[in-house]
Amino acid sequence: MLDELVRKELSEEEITELKLEEIIKYLTLIKKSKTFVDAEIRKEELKFLSELAESLFELRLAKILEGKVSKGFDEFIFNIFNLLKQFYIELLIGRYIIYNDKIYCIVQKPLIYNNHKVDEGDILALPMREALPLIIASYLTPYKIDIEEQL
Repeated sequence: MLDELVRKELSEEEITELKLEEIIKYLTLIKKSKTFVDAEIRKEELKFLSELAESLFELRLAKILEGKVSKGFDEFIFNIFNLLKQFYIELLIGRYIIYNDKIYCIVQKPLIYNNHKVDEGDILALPMREALPLIIASYLTPYKIDIEEQL
């Protein structure tokens, strides 16, 4: 089935919609098949399936990076890549406030940071490495500079 998904993804310009029901059926078949085969054959099968899964991921990611709209059971995964892409672009064009390797962010959801409670609307300056996972999880939003206004 993975080979069919890879073939279909290759043939379509847009991202194909992978339905969760189809993936669940496929996973059920894989789990059942392991009881009927030799361990060495199973090892090779898993290697082959891993390569197909990696190819499918890379094809779908390439389409996302080209601006295609993600859809299907894995949409939430590719939405993270869109967030990363946007973060990277805005970082490199100078839209964020960064001082001493720290990025200034607005708290969107209350959280505990370094044993201190911070509330919605508070401003935090964090190392980018620590801020990015919280940005992806929607706890923080980088504070943006209106660079058009500075022109």
